[in-house]
Parts: sequence; C-alpha cells; structure tokens
Amino acid sequence: MAKELTSPGAVAEETTDTVAVPKKQNTDPAKKSAEKNPGGFCVYLGPTILGVIQHGAVIGDNDEYAQAMKEAALKSYPLVASLLIPKGRLAADRANVKTPGTALYEAYRQLAAALKTK
Repeated sequence: MAKELTSPGAVAEETTDTVAVPKKQNTDPAKKSAEKNPGGFCVYLGPTILGVIQHGAVIGDNDEYAQAMKEAALKSYPLVASLLIPKGRLAADRANVKTPGTALYEAYRQLAAALKTK
C-alpha cells in the first residue's frame, strides 16, 4: 500500500497496487513423476549383499531395475522381505533395526550371520 502526496497540506489518497505473479512451472522430471505417483517406494535396511542389494537401496514401485534387484534378493535371501521398509514406517523402523529385541534387529542379525557363512 502506498500513499500519494499531491501538495503540502492536501489529504493523501491511499492506492493499492497488486501484481500478479505467474505460477512457476515444474520442469523437474523427477518431481513430475512423483506428482503422478505419490505412493510407492521402500528402503532396504538390511546388510549389503554384494552383487545383490545394498543397504539403503530405495526401491520404487515404477523402477524396473530396482524391482529386479528386489526379486533377485528375495530368491536368494528370504529374510530380505522383512527388511524392506515402506516409506510410512521408515523413520521408526530405522531405529528398530538398531534396537536389540526387536524383530527387525533379529532379522538383520540373522541375515548378517547367514552372509558370513557363505
């Protein structure tokens, strides 16, 4: 809001100027695909299995390579399924993997032991 002064002693008028700001177009392809499919990904929180799957691997619903990696891991190591965490539980389960006595901790420990024997 700006006040215009016309002459000394005159009453000032208030004017409002608004400028329309154009909405910025989203040009990032990753964001566009996320907008189309807001759901789907999980994260592997188990130990790295060389040549199969890596700790922290993100597996998206629409990512064919990641889906193939997941399938290969599940064929060789069924415990991998319990360590694939959906995005909604990721924050809590990251802590549970490190907490003794939890199911995730035990699954991680058993898988790590199985990897050492191979």
